[in-house]
Amino acid sequence: MMKELLNSKNKKKINNRPQIVQMKRHWRVFVVLFLILAACSTKQKERPASAIETGRYFIQSILDQSFDDGKDLLLPGIANLRSFELMKSKQKNVAIKAKNASVNYIIHTFEEINDSIATITYSFEGSKQSENITLLKRNGIWFVEIDHPSPNSL
Repeated sequence: MMKELLNSKNKKKINNRPQIVQMKRHWRVFVVLFLILAACSTKQKERPASAIETGRYFIQSILDQSFDDGKDLLLPGIANLRSFELMKSKQKNVAIKAKNASVNYIIHTFEEINDSIATITYSFEGSKQSENITLLKRNGIWFVEIDHPSPNSL
């Protein structure tokens, strides 16, 4: 009787092993497929390739209140981030008007100073005040630097 019990338990263990191995294989396949799908779905936004494209994308992101998109184009630095936050608070009113009407932006001047520096002066339709941004190329990537107001203009 004891031998029969031992034999039946061993048979069950032996019979369960292929199922466990198959489950582990299925689990591994599932994990690999999940990682592949996750990698494919995380699509990075392409950065604009030129100075003028970078400037236009930045201005449009402000107009559309897509501030995170505009912030991604900023040249890193505390002063630039502060200027961006100031610009963001000023432009919220313009962006609200833009959603209710067809407000666009106007680029008054675009000047390429050299192969890694350009400037844009622009304004939003209906606004009398123009804004300036400087575009700087660092390691082959264009960044926006918001022209900081001088202490005399504050």
